[in-house]
Amino acid sequence: MPSVPFRTAELQSKLFTKNEESRVVETKLEFLTEEKQALAKRAEELSEKLKLARDSEMKLEEHYRQELLAQTNLAQHYKSTVR
Repeated sequence: MPSVPFRTAELQSKLFTKNEESRVVETKLEFLTEEKQALAKRAEELSEKLKLARDSEMKLEEHYRQELLAQTNLAQHYKSTVR
């Protein structure tokens, strides 16, 4: 059976090791939590950017349709006046 001082030193060493492991895990957890928040913010920004791009595309498409209709009407009017 190991002596008491040896056993105490062994337990203290294990405790120190476990405390260090715990600190490392806590540090990793903090980093991952911050990384998750940064990625969530980036995803939100990209989502908003995509929404704005879609809105802009829809406006451009509507403007194009209106312009095409106006050009078509103008061409029909021109045809009718030429005849």
